[in-house]
Amino acid sequence: SLFTLAAATVLSMCFNFANTPSDEVINNAESSNAKVCKVEVYQNKNLSPKFEYRLSYDGQNRLVNKEAYKWNTNTMDWEHYYAMTYNYSEGGYTIARSYWDSKTQAYKLPAFKAIYQIEQGKVVSVANYKLDNKKSTYVLTEKIIITGQEKG
Repeated sequence: SLFTLAAATVLSMCFNFANTPSDEVINNAESSNAKVCKVEVYQNKNLSPKFEYRLSYDGQNRLVNKEAYKWNTNTMDWEHYYAMTYNYSEGGYTIARSYWDSKTQAYKLPAFKAIYQIEQGKVVSVANYKLDNKKSTYVLTEKIIITGQEKG
């Protein structure tokens, strides 16, 4: 279905773990109950740690949280970086990205969010928002329509 296609597209973008060509990094994935629960990303040259992603799922096996950590070479430990939350509704889903605030030791309000909504049949709208920090409100930055075609 189009909803599945949109979800697969989004997840493929979200799972581009290191944002670098695959020959430059090595991924080590751990799974539990047939689901990936953690991915560690290492630089291929010297196998030094780069990122770690911790994933959690709901009772329907849908991704609900992806927490990213980056390697701190000074402390030689993982430190919080950002979290992506996935909220599902009857007609779509919302993805939000929040960055870690080291002063408060908590995630800030989501800096970005995208709302995927099934409009009709094989049409999905995607609305992207960015947080206006001064007003603590979200501003629409882009709205696109994705249409599916029948196989023929």
